[in-house]
Amino acid sequence: MTFIATVFSVDSEKLDSYEGQIRDALVKHLRSVNDESTAYLTELFVGNFSRRADLVVANGILSAYEIKSASDRLDRLAGQLSSYKKHFEGVTVVCAVKHLPQIKRIAPRGVGILTVSERGDISAIRSATRLKPRKDILLSFLPVIELRKLLQNSGQSIKATAGRAVLLAEARAVDYSSIRDYLLNYMKRKNAINIARRSIAQERSAQMARLREIESKKHVEMLKFSSQMNAMKAIPRLVLPKVSKTP
Repeated sequence: MTFIATVFSVDSEKLDSYEGQIRDALVKHLRSVNDESTAYLTELFVGNFSRRADLVVANGILSAYEIKSASDRLDRLAGQLSSYKKHFEGVTVVCAVKHLPQIKRIAPRGVGILTVSERGDISAIRSATRLKPRKDILLSFLPVIELRKLLQNSGQSIKATAGRAVLLAEARAVDYSSIRDYLLNYMKRKNAINIARRSIAQERSAQMARLREIESKKHVEMLKFSSQMNAMKAIPRLVLPKVSKTP
């Protein structure tokens, strides 16, 4: 077993119990060892939407990470790993230490294993071996518009009305390395778009929060002003006695 890093801050919680925390910490660790061009995509569907990888990493290779927190069940893991081995060049399970004995029995040879302790320590149990997905599997990641671009880059002319089935049939003639390189580039572009969208959404959320704060302050001031006006209305009018005129 190889200790990698402590990537959580220790507190009263068991830090291997939440998938989101484990994923965020895993990305933080991977960013410390990969170059800045690496793409990290969360919850990517594969196999005609039958499976969803918790984290997909695209750098020199296309890798999938399946996360199993202490609160997760393992009954679907065998099917998930079988699908991921067909779709990715590297597959790794990231699991709570309590699951390790069972995962060693479930995970087939070639699948990497990382463990996460209750304190948040990530340790490498075994490394993933390099896989080679079929050409048609790599193509399945690309939407229609990207299939067209791939074919155009390969010098093929395609009818504007050509559907996905025709595009896939034509794309199978493209050499493997070109498809693979294009897919990795697409994943990185997709990641950049996702980051930009999240940034815009966060900025809009921050703007809305500022506007709500301004409106709240205005509302408080209006209530104060209204209260002051009501207090003034409640003051009894001073009635002066009439002064009689002397002849």
